[in-house]
Amino acid sequence: RNLEHRTQAGGQLLCAQDRALYQQLRGLRDQASQSVEFNPSPEAVGLFLQLARGLQARVEQAPGA
Repeated sequence: RNLEHRTQAGGQLLCAQDRALYQQLRGLRDQASQSVEFNPSPEAVGLFLQLARGLQARVEQAPGA
């Protein structure tokens, strides 16, 4: 299963901070996919990926995942 499915189906697996992070990352993803003018810096892209991978690892390690 992908991260989005796991977080929507098992929101109880995430603490409040991780749920907020997920929503922020999802908003950035949506913004990037809908805006021709969206041009983040390489550092911002790297940070996004780092945060997303960390969140994914926590979801995969959560009980019941």
